[in-house]
Amino acid sequence: MTELPTAMQVGLQKDYAALQKRTLLCYQCSKCTSVCPAFRINQFNPRNFILSAVNNGIDNASKDKTIWGCRNCSACEICPMKIDIPAIVLLARLRSLQNDNAPPVATTGHRRIFNLAQKIQAASPTPPILNKWPLNHQKFTEKGKIALYTGLMPVWDNLMYNYDLNFVTGLRGILEAMNFVGVVPAIPAGIKDSGHDVYYGGDEATFVSFAMYNRDMIEKLGIEKIVVVNPEDYHVMKHLYPKYIGSLAADVVFWTDFLVEQGFIEKLRYQAYLDVEVLAAYHDPCKLGRRSKIYDSPRKIIETLPGVRLVKFRDERELAPCCGVTAFIGCDSGSLYLRHERLKEARALGVDVLVTSCPSCVSHYSCAIASIPPAAGDQVPAKPLAVADLGTFMGTRLFHFDKKP
Repeated sequence: MTELPTAMQVGLQKDYAALQKRTLLCYQCSKCTSVCPAFRINQFNPRNFILSAVNNGIDNASKDKTIWGCRNCSACEICPMKIDIPAIVLLARLRSLQNDNAPPVATTGHRRIFNLAQKIQAASPTPPILNKWPLNHQKFTEKGKIALYTGLMPVWDNLMYNYDLNFVTGLRGILEAMNFVGVVPAIPAGIKDSGHDVYYGGDEATFVSFAMYNRDMIEKLGIEKIVVVNPEDYHVMKHLYPKYIGSLAADVVFWTDFLVEQGFIEKLRYQAYLDVEVLAAYHDPCKLGRRSKIYDSPRKIIETLPGVRLVKFRDERELAPCCGVTAFIGCDSGSLYLRHERLKEARALGVDVLVTSCPSCVSHYSCAIASIPPAAGDQVPAKPLAVADLGTFMGTRLFHFDKKP
């Protein structure tokens, strides 16, 4: 196991103790269960979990199989006593492996594939080379003060080969937009995966090894600002890394925020506008929305794209539902039901494209669309509904990369 400095270990223990102490304030009002998506599908009861943690201690609570039903979506931030229920669940998960309470066996091969890819990366002394995807005309360097961090996104299309996700087009769209505002980023070959999935799967040791490796590599490369494309990676590097390894040498920023800060919206306003061709609705990912409070910049980009009109979901921003899966845990019929509900709302709004900025959400909503059978007795086919990554949507609509979704 990768050892943390003593000061960090002491700090973490204080954080853990404060979390557990906060649970004593729970007065069982059940507001958390009223908004919990996992409770709706009978897979997790946050109120009962907190009661167990208070009465029996976190070690006993970590033996509860239902902790893997929690989606860690933070809908329960509604708690009037400000108990961080997702953090308590994570603490239980980090102790669960010691109590022979591993995540449930995956019903699909995707979690096994991603876990294997992450374990190989974590153990390999050879830095990953994941910067071979840019187009010939696009500008980037190997080293620089502003870096574009892609995580496993360059290989995601291959790992999820049975769906036409087109994430590489999204990466090219983001790089093109950075070049458009005069930024030539570094795309370093040597930075590894953030460790998001292994952490949410309870493997703290592997997560720490990722965090320490990436911290050292960022410092070695002289990176001052790291622009992250995946909300899950952003959440981990922005909010979890500092708790374990201290502040990074680089400022961590999500790519939509970065483009807005660089004047991308103002530059687009000089483009010729077309008639509305596509109705799009934006789905807020949990890690970017409730966990990181980034709601506006993705919408600003969508609203400025030529030929696109953004329509609103009934429940969005902090009220947006979870796609039902985190770290590929919970990819089952229950979470599929949750996604079908969101897709039903999108169809009722007459939406052409459900756009989101999280590759996990894109993957799982694409799976949900593929699983919907034709309605019995339908004479006229339903209006087709597409799911698109925001980077891919921008790349196809604005820069004409590949086919429009």
